[in-house]
Amino acid sequence: MKQLRILRIIILSGFAAVIFGLLSLQQLISTERDDALSGVSQQRNALNQYALRVYEQSIKEKFSQARAQVSQLLRNPFLDDSGIIYIEKGTQKLPRPYARNVSQPNPVTVYHSLLNPQTSDPRNLDALLLKRLALYRSAIHHIKNNDTGAIAPAIRTILKHRSLYQIDPRFDIPSVTALLTIFSTFGKPNQKFMSRVILEGYGNTSRKIITGLQPDLLSNKNKFLKNEFLFLTQQIMTLSQKHNIPFKTFKNRVEQKILVIPDSPAKGTSYLDNTQWLMSTDPAGTVLGFKVSVEKVRQNIQQHMRKVGLIQKMDKVNTTPIKRQSTQVIKHPAQYRDFTLSIETPRWEIQLSKIESRYIIKTSLIFLTGLISLLLVVLSLLHQRRKQQYINLKTEFVQAISHELRTPLTSIRLMAETLEMRLEGITEAKDYPSRIVKDIDGLSFLVENILSFNRLEKGLWDLERDPINIDDLVSAINAEIHLYTDKKVSITVKNSHSTVPIKGDSHLLKMLLFNLIRNSCYYNRHEIIKITIHYCTDTRHCIEYSDNGFGIDKDKWQEVFKDFYRILDNQRASVRGSGLGLAICRKIMHLHGGKIYIHQSDSQGSLFRLVFGDT
Repeated sequence: MKQLRILRIIILSGFAAVIFGLLSLQQLISTERDDALSGVSQQRNALNQYALRVYEQSIKEKFSQARAQVSQLLRNPFLDDSGIIYIEKGTQKLPRPYARNVSQPNPVTVYHSLLNPQTSDPRNLDALLLKRLALYRSAIHHIKNNDTGAIAPAIRTILKHRSLYQIDPRFDIPSVTALLTIFSTFGKPNQKFMSRVILEGYGNTSRKIITGLQPDLLSNKNKFLKNEFLFLTQQIMTLSQKHNIPFKTFKNRVEQKILVIPDSPAKGTSYLDNTQWLMSTDPAGTVLGFKVSVEKVRQNIQQHMRKVGLIQKMDKVNTTPIKRQSTQVIKHPAQYRDFTLSIETPRWEIQLSKIESRYIIKTSLIFLTGLISLLLVVLSLLHQRRKQQYINLKTEFVQAISHELRTPLTSIRLMAETLEMRLEGITEAKDYPSRIVKDIDGLSFLVENILSFNRLEKGLWDLERDPINIDDLVSAINAEIHLYTDKKVSITVKNSHSTVPIKGDSHLLKMLLFNLIRNSCYYNRHEIIKITIHYCTDTRHCIEYSDNGFGIDKDKWQEVFKDFYRILDNQRASVRGSGLGLAICRKIMHLHGGKIYIHQSDSQGSLFRLVFGDT
């Protein structure tokens, strides 16, 4: 009973330990999965951040390029300025716009007044403009009168005056255009002269003293209304065509679509005329912007990351539109974007799939292991329960059969003793009663052994420890031994006083010695059974028991202490026995915290050692 309870506790404790281990393992697996997912996420974030850094660096470079490009575009109006926005002190410089407000003098009026003398002069002209107007009229007069000697000096005077005094282009450009138109109509101007005045200008490459009409008109586009500008461009292109002066670039710039920019453009990403622009404003209020192609940006970043080996050919860089709050503060122009950058790669999806698959497999195995463990525990407990039921049934059977045997044996013994007294003097039947009594005593000893074995098996014996006196034990045994054997038994006790007292249950030790002595009597060919009992001389808490019996083969020294085990050889086959004697001895010594074993055995007899635990 006690062993089964201990075994049940061990099974449940083991199951609890297994469950705890499985839960701990599951936690480790979950942590491993989270770490793996975090690693993939960190790798994804790192590549996304790298793509963002590449974008920001490219934007910085583009702003630097745009700043350098502004000065070139301002110097050379023939360059395409459609990709740059430049606003300085509230005035749009690039791309060059038309004038928004009308100012005097009217260029068309100036042009026609010079072509037609009957037309009244423009109003509100200052002295410098009146001086220039007089020079133009004088030159036109000489041209129309074909005054060859005076035409060249008059034109040189105008060119000198233009180089010395910079006047309003709304007056200067239409005046020169009208002069060249008249000169082309009534005179024979030199082609080189016309090319210089219309296209090349006067001066060296680094510094123009007088700018040609084409670049001059383009540079001062913001001084003219749209109709005025188009009128003058038409006149200039007509003159250019007539004198074989290139005007294709001039025409392209004239026909360039005008970008409408609000008075206060927002910094960041803006959409002007359905085109995405990126603009920034410096502390002085200067606005700089350029066109942005999100698709081209994406392709450049993707190409760069593939080149440095961060992504593979199958990987892609994606852009996702976002909306910023209008009040959001942006610290650097490189952060101006209305999209997010992200890396798309099948490798991450495969990694995530593998991580989840491994997690599911490991978790399933843990669950299966726990389920199997639970099943084994349930089966073990059911087995223990059935074993307990079997032991209970066996105990009940032993108790019942022992009771059924003990009661009639007592009655038979009483009647045998009575019969022995009544048959005294009858020679033929004199030994019958004594034989009956001996057989009954032997049977009673067997019943007592069965009951003792049952109590020891169930752990129901309460051990009482007292100092052991071998002489007293042997005296009690000598008083009863004749009841169990017809042979003469000689028990010798040597050095019966131990230097180290041994404590034990005298009743159990008496039972132990009785079983050893009965075996010595049963398995013995001698007429006199010689038994020696004494304390060991080389081991503490030890008693030696020796006899002159058959002896036991060495390969059976451990087997003989098993329950119900008997040696069935030629010498022992005819001896009755239950196989409980030495098993009871083993259980008694185990209850004392010690052990019994065969120290020596041969054909001359056997030597048993009873080693007790510390008392």
